[in-house]
Amino acid sequence: MRVVQGMDAGLYQKLKPLVCALPMARQQININTLDVTQSVILEALFDPWLSPVQARALLQQRPAKGWEDVDQFLAQPLLADVDDRTKKQLKTVLSVDSNYFWLRSDITVNEIELTMNSLIVRMGPQHFSVLWHQTGESE
Repeated sequence: MRVVQGMDAGLYQKLKPLVCALPMARQQININTLDVTQSVILEALFDPWLSPVQARALLQQRPAKGWEDVDQFLAQPLLADVDDRTKKQLKTVLSVDSNYFWLRSDITVNEIELTMNSLIVRMGPQHFSVLWHQTGESE
């Protein structure tokens, strides 16, 4: 993102929590892992049906164990006015599962502090693989 014309440090820091680049052609948004601070993503997807306040409320009202499936999410009263065509389209970009995970490990040994960041992918029900790792702070 930093090489995009017009990108400065301030804009980069604002966009950073909203952007995810993974090594795959199509990405889906896991509605069970969206943080309330990322509600702008729902606003953009559900424009013009969802206001900023409604998007935040939707995430705050998420069940403790998350939505069981995308249909349960789309059946929420705050999304009642969204037309069926839009809901059908959004079902292709929304998910309740994740296959990629970001792990940050902070380790202290003999007063030496180390941070390691790793991108992990689920390859199967019980199989995970580290795609990438970096020692030190990431951007």
